[in-house]
Amino acid sequence: MQQPGEDSILFYKMADVSSAHTIVAGVKPFVPPSLPTTRGEFETLLRGTFEEQQKQSKRYDTDFEVAPDSLFGEYSVFVHSRSKDFNPAKLPSGAEYLLLDIYGYYIRIPESDTFLYVWYSERCMPADADPALSEKAHLFFDSFQLSSIRSAP
Repeated sequence: MQQPGEDSILFYKMADVSSAHTIVAGVKPFVPPSLPTTRGEFETLLRGTFEEQQKQSKRYDTDFEVAPDSLFGEYSVFVHSRSKDFNPAKLPSGAEYLLLDIYGYYIRIPESDTFLYVWYSERCMPADADPALSEKAHLFFDSFQLSSIRSAP
């Protein structure tokens, strides 16, 4: 998976609750390790990626869900991860961890080999978690419309 860079679009907001509470939404390119030929392969590839990241992580304790979802077409896979972040940059005094809750879609742009990751996330103290985060994330996703990429004439 790639880190945010010049090809990414990020929307960032610090919540009013605490300086450790942030909301981030974004879109970035995703380069799969191999080109999936079916939706099932795409889902399996993503599930394997999440499982491998979980095995290697000492910083996060993560539960995740990967499921096919046709919101963005045939190659559209919904992901939800909820992590305890034991080593964040800003850990409030007395806190053991911050909660990182991410909703996202890995998608293939129709009629191309271009893949994107679209996500909406919240990092906060567990007591400050937004109970409406899922609904807000889905409103963000519903605001997107994808079309095929065409070459300039």
